[in-house]
Amino acid sequence: MRIRERRAADGPAIERLVEACFGPAFPARTASRLRGSSLPVEGLAFVAEVGGVIAGSVACHPVRWRAASGLERPLLLLGPLAVDPGHRGAGVGTALMVRAAAALDGQQAAAVLIGDEPFYGRFGFLKGPGAEWRLPGPFEPARLLLRAASAEDWRGPAELLPAQPLEQAA
Repeated sequence: MRIRERRAADGPAIERLVEACFGPAFPARTASRLRGSSLPVEGLAFVAEVGGVIAGSVACHPVRWRAASGLERPLLLLGPLAVDPGHRGAGVGTALMVRAAAALDGQQAAAVLIGDEPFYGRFGFLKGPGAEWRLPGPFEPARLLLRAASAEDWRGPAELLPAQPLEQAA
């Protein structure tokens, strides 16, 4: 297995992989709504190749965190983590997460995801800080996990929003 940075040419293979993992309803899911049409953040998108074929992928996308006070900060949304069903249980997802966590550390970036704490907790994601957050769609609050240098800085009422399109960014 080889983990490498995602390339633009990987897009079609990743789309097929994500659909195989999550089904055709994936675009309607809350995390997909948050990602919107944003591109993965450079240096924070990876694929796993097995035998020269993409067997897994993970990427971080920009989102916005807006506190009830109006304070707004950028945040990253990690996911989806997709592993080809034929390669599950072989460490592909773990290898991708190790690489993604190291890249997040290198950029000193905070990230959020919707996932299962038993898997993502070992990479520093914890539940709790987002207990009062609103998202654009349904989600289970216990599955909203945050990885940040100071989780306390993110607690309290807030909402997660898609990143602004580049032409609207200040």
